[in-house]
Amino acid sequence: MERQLPLFIVTGASGSGKTYVIDELRRMMPDFDIFDPDHLNEFIGHDWEKNRNIWLRVARNIAQSGRMTILCGTMMPWDIERCADYPFF
Repeated sequence: MERQLPLFIVTGASGSGKTYVIDELRRMMPDFDIFDPDHLNEFIGHDWEKNRNIWLRVARNIAQSGRMTILCGTMMPWDIERCADYPFF
């Protein structure tokens, strides 16, 4: 059985500072891959379910290399739990 790594999500309302903290988190936590999921919106539009599934797939692939991921975006736990790759975390 594969070892499951945690997935961390920094969430909050729009304008609460999620994107603002990314550079500091990267400085403080160099062993984590840290992303702002909003950066894909211009390519996939505002299909939030698709966006969440893409980011969980990215995080899953990163976890397979032994690294952990932090996503900084407006994502609710009950939405994340419906993603196809959720069981891997």
